[in-house]
Amino acid sequence: MTPNTKIKLIARTEAGQDQNGYPVWDETAREAGTKVSGVFALFRGGYQGEEILEHQGERFRVVRAYPKSLTEVELTCTSEKVDHGEV
Repeated sequence: MTPNTKIKLIARTEAGQDQNGYPVWDETAREAGTKVSGVFALFRGGYQGEEILEHQGERFRVVRAYPKSLTEVELTCTSEKVDHGEV
């Protein structure tokens, strides 16, 4: 994923059942731009659910924490409006 990547968000609602009784779904999609500013990897033991990360004097909001392995976690971050009073 690159900065300012376009993604689609898809909402699903059940619209009934097919002839075999399985659910039929309606999907509504809309585009959204993501503003990923950085991806950081660190030891899992070093991350305890913090919502803000600071790197080289710049603050980032953690938007996703993903366990990459048994020992490593990957933090996807955005620099979108992060200051000392807002989380």
